[in-house]
Amino acid sequence: SRGAAFASFIENAPPAISCLKSNLETLELTHTAQLLTQPAQRSLLKLIEQDVCFDIIYIDPPYGTPLTEKTLHQIDNSSLFHPHTRIFLEESQNFEDKLDKIELEHIHCTQIRKYGDTKLFEFRQISH
Repeated sequence: SRGAAFASFIENAPPAISCLKSNLETLELTHTAQLLTQPAQRSLLKLIEQDVCFDIIYIDPPYGTPLTEKTLHQIDNSSLFHPHTRIFLEESQNFEDKLDKIELEHIHCTQIRKYGDTKLFEFRQISH
């Protein structure tokens, strides 16, 4: 979110919500950010209804849960991205094995970076 004109945060864990609110207030960024505190799928629907399109999407779900695949599918079938959007997914190293089995129509993984026990997957729109 550093340097962004506007940022949307999706978080439903109370301690993280409190931390995000505090940081936004401390940094005087409450006017350039929105904090959605419903579950991820419901929050993504709200962003789709707002007709929001992002340059960067960063997904950091709890590792190894069905939420990762659900979120990827929901973004893949949405208007939240444009041809130049970079979508990043932070997941465990084990997720790479599951990635081949996930059928996405509009985005695909273009790069995988390893950081300790974590991998960062970068997705881009499929060019036709």
